[in-house]
Amino acid sequence: MKTILTLATGIILLTTRNTCLHSQNITCSSFCVTAINPDTNSSNAGLVSIFMVDSGSINYPIVLQVLDASNSVVATGQMFFFGQFGNSTQEYPVTTSVTNWNNFVGTVVFVYDNDTCYLPYPCTVNPNSIGESQQLLQVSIYPNPAQDVVNISLPDPALDYSISVIAINGVRLLHYNKWTGSNLPIDTRTWPPGVYTVMVLSNDGKFIAQRLTVTH
Repeated sequence: MKTILTLATGIILLTTRNTCLHSQNITCSSFCVTAINPDTNSSNAGLVSIFMVDSGSINYPIVLQVLDASNSVVATGQMFFFGQFGNSTQEYPVTTSVTNWNNFVGTVVFVYDNDTCYLPYPCTVNPNSIGESQQLLQVSIYPNPAQDVVNISLPDPALDYSISVIAINGVRLLHYNKWTGSNLPIDTRTWPPGVYTVMVLSNDGKFIAQRLTVTH
């Protein structure tokens, strides 16, 4: 009985601590998927390692899905952890039939609090760097919410950008592999109303993921 009470108290304290320390400044670009490996303790299982750069904490994180390069679901997760603290790496369990993750390229759908992040794997930032300015692209997306057209304003027209827009169900609506220029206009008239994630990666290794709302 004492053991059960101690465990319950620890869970309550951890949950309370997470709630108090949660930072509203934590965004999708605060996370880096550093590894995906088989779980040697369980068959049909894997472990997704996610590094969190910023200080503070997040509540109830979960790796919802792992998508391959064609956006097919190759792994699914379940609620397991109560939170994650900044400047730390945490392993998230997933159910999968994949046994060899070498050379895997894809996207990890990561959910925490009320936010959904589409994190590229391999990670596009240096997980040993804790300076957010070293990894965060200064990208403007406007208008947001968008109705007919959304503009993606890019910081340096001399760079090449990989730009993707992903729906909340993990489907990639469009992708530009090597876009150059200072602005990318996108026609959203045929998109269903909802929330999307815009991911931009520059060829100098900086990355950002921002939420876009489309209304009609």
